[in-house]
Formats: sequence, C-alpha cells, structure tokens
Amino acid sequence: MNSEHHQDYPHGIMFHRFYAPNIPKYHGALNAEELEALILKIGVNRILDPKEWLLRLANNTLEKYHVCLTFDDCLKSQILVAVPVLKKYNLSAFFFVHSLTFFNDMDLNEVFSNIISTKFSNIMNFMAEFEPYLKLDNSIFTDDQYLEFRDPMKKTYSFYSESDLKYRYLRNKYFTTIKFNDHMKKFFTEKKFMDDIDPKKIWMNESDLLNLVDSNNIIGLHSYSHHINFENLSYDEQLIEYKKNISHLENISGYKITSASHPLGSYNSDTLKVLKSLGIECAFRSSNTIPATSDIINPNELELARVDVCDIIKQR
Repeated sequence: MNSEHHQDYPHGIMFHRFYAPNIPKYHGALNAEELEALILKIGVNRILDPKEWLLRLANNTLEKYHVCLTFDDCLKSQILVAVPVLKKYNLSAFFFVHSLTFFNDMDLNEVFSNIISTKFSNIMNFMAEFEPYLKLDNSIFTDDQYLEFRDPMKKTYSFYSESDLKYRYLRNKYFTTIKFNDHMKKFFTEKKFMDDIDPKKIWMNESDLLNLVDSNNIIGLHSYSHHINFENLSYDEQLIEYKKNISHLENISGYKITSASHPLGSYNSDTLKVLKSLGIECAFRSSNTIPATSDIINPNELELARVDVCDIIKQR
C-alpha cells in the first residue's frame, strides 16, 4: 500500500467488491485482511460513523481530516467480508443501494464485471477477444471522440488501464446501453458464461439490509436501476428512478432516507433538484477531482468527494 492516506478536505472512501476463498476476486477488490490494514492506515479515530457525518455536515463542522466509509451497489461480498471487519473495530458506514435486484431483476453491468473477472485473467484478455467479436474499426480508439472521453477519465481514475478505458468507452459512449448489453449478452451466452450467474451470490437480500440498519449503518439511495448514464435521463425519468428507490428502501428500513451516491458518478443539475425534492441532505460523487461546474472539491452537500479505494492502494 501507499503511504498514509491524507487529503485536505473531508471525503468518503468508496468501496465496491471484496473477495475471499469462496468469492471471486474482481479488479480492485479487497479481502478482509486488506480492508483491516487499510482501516488502520487511515486511522480508526478519523472515521466518522454516518450519523455523526450527517450531523456535522448539517452543522458545517466537518474537519478536513474527517472521512467516512461508503459501500455501493448492495453487493453480497460486502456483507460476507467487509461487515465483520467493521464490527471488529466498532465502525459503521453508508451503504448505497439500488433496487432492481430486489425485484427479480439483474444489474447487467455487475453481471458482466463478474464474468470478466471470473472467466478471463484480466480485462485486457477479455478485450482482446471482445473487440474482434464486435468487428470494430480500431480507428475508433484513436479518434477525437475517444480521446475526449479517455483523457478526463484517465485523470479522474488513474488506476484504469487502457483496456478499462476502452471498455467503458464502448459501454458509456459508443453504444447505447441497450445495444451494448445486447452485444455482451450474446457474446457471453455463446460462451455459456451467462449460465453460471447466481444473483443470490452477487447481491444482498432484504434480510441483509435489515441487518445493516440494526448494526448502526445507514442505507441510502443509488437509483432504482443503476443506469450507466444517469445524467442522460430526463428530469422526470430521474425523479421516477429515485422515487422508486426511496420508496423501496424506506419500506425496508423504516426510517427517512437522507443520503445518496450518484450511480457510476453520473449526475447533472436535474439530479440535484430531484434529490433535494426528496429530502436528501447528503450525496457523494465517485471521484475526488473538482467538478467541472465548480472550483472547489466539495461544492455543496450533494456533490461530496469520494476517494476510490483503488486510488489508495493503487491496485491494478
């Protein structure tokens, strides 16, 4: 790991996937020992529980050294690997939850990541097969449109490899979400990889969410369907996404939801209006670079910075 984790502004630490002997290792995933070492390196005394974070945010008393722990995407590995470590150190965290997987649907982005991680040695080897399958003209990865996508992404997420960036370009920009998902499903179905997907092993269930609430964690919004390009949705579409999400989570938790994280870091001014209309008091981005619409790292309570754990450990 790198030297001590220090930033001169309060921020969240963003986690997604974890691994264990019976849980596959994704890109950027931690095991229990690595999470524990990271918590100790950050310093337990710097980590605020979510309730204190929200109180200090409201009172404008967050200090520059304060951090909180945040977990996105309601992944089962967080329950199995991360939560026992949090309990060991009497820590609690924000868990940002999308809803579609609780209603017999699948977040295909996570499914594809699962397959790439378990069926290919790395994303470079996956892309070496997937690009020829698509019969793409390789010049798309040298033209201005790609470079305009790649360069800011590389600056924001320095741990992404060139293959990561190409994959995200195809997923986020080059194809529509429907078209990209169709290509991926067809590619993986032909290889019979889709047959191995077990949603119960990938995502939390309602009992997991209740256990998180009972353990002093806070669950928050992450949209209903975890759309890849949330900022491209209309105001009304975004409102529907978050109203369905908040209804689901409040019915389970029994309390008013007041926090959120922007799915895949994608949001716009409409998103901020939607969240305010729903009573959201705190929302996190997925990066720690200054937003294009601001000149400070934390412009307001709905655009708070997070540092991706991959940036801390520089795991590739």
